[in-house]
Amino acid sequence: MPTIPAISTIAQTIQLSLAPVFMLAGIGQLLNVLAGRLSRVIDRARKLEPMHGSITGPDHHRYVWELRLLDRRMTIINAALFLAVSSAIMTCVLIALLFIAEPGQAAFRDCGRVVLHPRDDPADRGARVVHRRGADLAARVPDPAGIAQGPFVIVEKRVLQAVIAVACLLPLIVGGQGVLHGPAPFGHLTDVPRDLDSHFRYISGIFFATGLGFVSCIPDVERKGARFRLLGGLIVVGGLSRGVSLLAVGVPSQGHVLGLVMETVVVPVLMLWQWNFARRAS
Repeated sequence: MPTIPAISTIAQTIQLSLAPVFMLAGIGQLLNVLAGRLSRVIDRARKLEPMHGSITGPDHHRYVWELRLLDRRMTIINAALFLAVSSAIMTCVLIALLFIAEPGQAAFRDCGRVVLHPRDDPADRGARVVHRRGADLAARVPDPAGIAQGPFVIVEKRVLQAVIAVACLLPLIVGGQGVLHGPAPFGHLTDVPRDLDSHFRYISGIFFATGLGFVSCIPDVERKGARFRLLGGLIVVGGLSRGVSLLAVGVPSQGHVLGLVMETVVVPVLMLWQWNFARRAS
């Protein structure tokens, strides 16, 4: 019988999650401040850009110096935004783990539990233990889920599913934005060639569909190894192609560097984790 956590345990879990929730509120305020600072820097840079080509002499050098300073400030603010969003995501994962850990701990307490009467003979107790363990093993043989439902395995599966779900947000958001808006928001282009727009939306659609494919692997992640590795291999090949661009053209913006790290580091780690988990769960 599944054990329902006590009311006091649930209340304690909620109390433990209050601090991360307040931290999320603070991160939201920090994001608001950073976004305001970034908008002011962009407004100032747009005001100075027309003067850059129309003024000469000492004033021109001053404008160049200020534009470089504004570019440096934008780089720092973008890095701060990235770190703040990453901390918010990790905080959400922590809150989810707080509520996942308790059912797993309850299941661990139930594993191997044997009901013994205090007046039973020691030999009778041993026979009951052997019988209970044999019944548990027999019940696990025709497991329809194809996975030994140990407590730690269940918790690891939930954590792996949560990490994959968070990682899927990147292809879904970026790919969907590319399909809807084309390359203009990414490169600040005003006049995009039609062929470039068509090809960019096509690639964005493939990226979006890859995210949907990863989402389809979440429910039975231990059974979707072949599909998961195929999708991951596609992402890794795309990341290596991005690395060719880095060597041939130069370092791209911070968002594309983040994509390179996700495609060449995070995705292979997830592929290895899924393979290892499926091997142990089977």
